Amino acid sequence: MKKIFVLMLALMLTLSGMAQISQMVRKTTPSLEPETTHATFYGVQIDGTVEQFASNLLAVKDWEVMQKEDSKIFLKGTDHLNREVIVMAGDVQLNDGIVDMVTMLYKYGDAWDELMSGFNTLYNEYVELLGEPVRVNDPFEGDLSGEEKVSLIISGQAQYQVMFAIDNGVLILSFLPERDKILVCVMFMDVENCGLLPGVK
Repeated sequence: MKKIFVLMLALMLTLSGMAQISQMVRKTTPSLEPETTHATFYGVQIDGTVEQFASNLLAVKDWEVMQKEDSKIFLKGTDHLNREVIVMAGDVQLNDGIVDMVTMLYKYGDAWDELMSGFNTLYNEYVELLGEPVRVNDPFEGDLSGEEKVSLIISGQAQYQVMFAIDNGVLILSFLPERDKILVCVMFMDVENCGLLPGVK
């Protein structure tokens, strides 16, 4: 599990111009709920200590705690469409004790066609909810086979990413290598707690 967080950190560091994210963050539809200053995950603000965030999240989601550490927590359960998912939340970026990222991990299969089918399902859901992405990184050039693409992702030589703007944060849809497998991941990042706003932390 630690390897996953290291890989996520490496994934985040590849995104150029992260300070400009603050200009991409936009408000979506007006809400009658009180305005928040943090991105949310299932209605829970991505803020506070890991223990506080986990407590708030488990109050609204009937998920099982898999593992708990000082700076992160691992949960498992099903998402809003009853798909099995592993959820990781933690202080990944600044190591200041405040939750800054929540990641959902999906297992769709081993073959490229299966992985892309799962990826595209999630992509289409988020386009419908959030509109078109603000950034797409497709590292594959030329006529590569699915097996070659899988190999490049597992070896860390390629990172396929799509970024969406969400209220007070960003959502990154990507592939994440875990040992000899690939997971489809959805990362919810709070812009303020990740220190991505100019002048913040």
